[in-house]
Amino acid sequence: RMIVGLIDRDEGQMTLMGIDVPSKVGDRSLSLCAQLQMVFQNPQDSLNPYRTVRQSVRRPLIKLAGISRVEADREVDRLLESVRLRAEVATRYPSELSGGERQRVAIARALASNPGLIVCDEPISSLDMSVQSALLNLLARLQEERGTSYLFISHDLAAVAYLADYVAVMYLGELFEVGYARDLFNPPLHPYTEALISAIPSPDPQRGGNQILLSGDIPDSGSKPSGCAFHSRCPHKIGTICETQPPPWHDNEDEHHIRCHIPLQKLATLQAYLLKDQMG
Repeated sequence: RMIVGLIDRDEGQMTLMGIDVPSKVGDRSLSLCAQLQMVFQNPQDSLNPYRTVRQSVRRPLIKLAGISRVEADREVDRLLESVRLRAEVATRYPSELSGGERQRVAIARALASNPGLIVCDEPISSLDMSVQSALLNLLARLQEERGTSYLFISHDLAAVAYLADYVAVMYLGELFEVGYARDLFNPPLHPYTEALISAIPSPDPQRGGNQILLSGDIPDSGSKPSGCAFHSRCPHKIGTICETQPPPWHDNEDEHHIRCHIPLQKLATLQAYLLKDQMG
């Protein structure tokens, strides 16, 4: 929300490719807005129902990329082709498209200004599984072709592991684990990351897996638990230290950091059985 300018930051600084990013959208230049775009969670609500696909995709081309209307119309066709949509889709309204097609249009619109960063906020969560797979492949291909970075927000760690290079795991607005995606399935992990991985469905119906069902409800972010914010639901809670003291960061080498009171070696021992079963 801070990155896209919906809320002010309390402290710190945001930069994009060495350029300072003001908190408020109104204080950002058009060139900076062009470099930072977004794909929203619900494709049904992210497109103007009274504009055709061509009008929606053409607008950032003219306003942010600064090209003429004629050139923008040609670029719309190229963008639709890049997200695997037929040219005739340009004349349609969002209500005439499927959910997957609408999200492809939203991706084309986000790419129109050739941004350096696209914030993808749960972009596949409202779609069918088969459509999710196709869109993940599309995002990966476009990233490789265009060199655009994604901030990919999701609860689906299988999708995160497929698309992301570097992962940050958050709970109640706090970071608890950061590291390269290649380390995501290798213990030690933060207990919350462990629970998220255990929720990934197994492709083998004979293997039920060891899914971790967290107890209790997610606390209100406005009144987070003291100590470790995850202690009220943590399956590996070790005592009052978790309730009273903020957990320290541990470095597991190679830029893999975990914030927990449990020593990393003990975490790895606790989690080895889960990851072995999850990966087969």
